[in-house]
Amino acid sequence: VEAHFGIDFAETFAIELDELAAEPVKDGFVIITDEAIEVTAEGQLFVRNVCMPFDRYLREKSRSKPTFSRTV
Repeated sequence: VEAHFGIDFAETFAIELDELAAEPVKDGFVIITDEAIEVTAEGQLFVRNVCMPFDRYLREKSRSKPTFSRTV
């Protein structure tokens, strides 16, 4: 991603990575390294929740009005 888009991933997505570290990493659903974000076997049931911080549409929509979505 960094090479393709010419970005520093950790800098560009600092807020999103912080959100992942707050719950999914602590719960053992995600492992974050310098090279990858990996969803663990336990986290596969929650992959939608893990990806939500990176969903720009969801983030922008929630600013204008509350967005409710079913997740496990």
